[in-house]
Amino acid sequence: PASADGRGVVLVSCAEPDRYSPRAVATRQNLLAESAEIEVPSTALPFVFFADKARYRAVGGRSPGSSVARQLLVAVAECLEPDVSDVVLAWCHDPASLASSILTLAAAGVTRATIVVLGPSESGPLDAACAVLDRTLRENGGPEVAFAPCVWEDRHLPERLTERILTATAGIDPADIGVVLMDSGLPPVWERRYSAAQRVENYFDQRVRVLLGEAGIADQHVRVAWLEWQTPDVTEAVRHLAALGCRRIVVAASTIALPTLETTLDLSYTITLARVPQGVQVVTVTPWGDDKGFVDAICRAVRDSLGSDGPEAPVTP
Repeated sequence: PASADGRGVVLVSCAEPDRYSPRAVATRQNLLAESAEIEVPSTALPFVFFADKARYRAVGGRSPGSSVARQLLVAVAECLEPDVSDVVLAWCHDPASLASSILTLAAAGVTRATIVVLGPSESGPLDAACAVLDRTLRENGGPEVAFAPCVWEDRHLPERLTERILTATAGIDPADIGVVLMDSGLPPVWERRYSAAQRVENYFDQRVRVLLGEAGIADQHVRVAWLEWQTPDVTEAVRHLAALGCRRIVVAASTIALPTLETTLDLSYTITLARVPQGVQVVTVTPWGDDKGFVDAICRAVRDSLGSDGPEAPVTP
């Protein structure tokens, strides 16, 4: 609209599609082959699609993250009123989704859009989405677009994760507690390419480690692990803490914003593989979802971005 002067926010969700989508599986596999040097032989590809379909069937046909992402959207929109006129979702599994969301905001009268990534500050899917967005804005015009500061750099979020972990260990002697800070993990090529995102996650985990130490948990009883691709994995970390004598082990989703098929289906299996001794209890702290502390961190990042009066930021994270 000619008289538009609104401000909008796009939350980029890295959760899977709401329902099984062959297109999303194909997009993921193409991206892994093109930018992560991981190519599945053509004879094995049908099994990749079948496995994804079976995983959706195992969780009742719907992704656990999509509904939580919408709940988070509502909470963020309420938090940002009246500073922001509209908040919408974009999805990592569709490279065109980010550009589509920006154009939706523009049609609603938004002239300045802020993008918040609910995941790593850099990634292959985000690069693909930014490439489509750059091309769309060059061809069609659109609002001023900027990325908000990475939510994992928020100064209060480590305190909130520490609080959630300590709640799961209430009544247990700190000497008997072990903690696994779980990140999602990246393929080797992406791990090297997106080293800045890795540093942000590592810094977040180390701040949580320090806070847990101040709460009385021994430093050697806090381990960082990855759900897939990187090592040590969750199985190894849980087994290590059990060997150190920890009686209650908390596996906490550290920099994982939304529940995924991996956190819902694979995590319990990887914990089972650790085969901890009798008397050792393993509990989990779920991904952030619409946790009040996470919502507040997102809102602080948005307000920080909207409050800056510098030159227009480039459309790259």
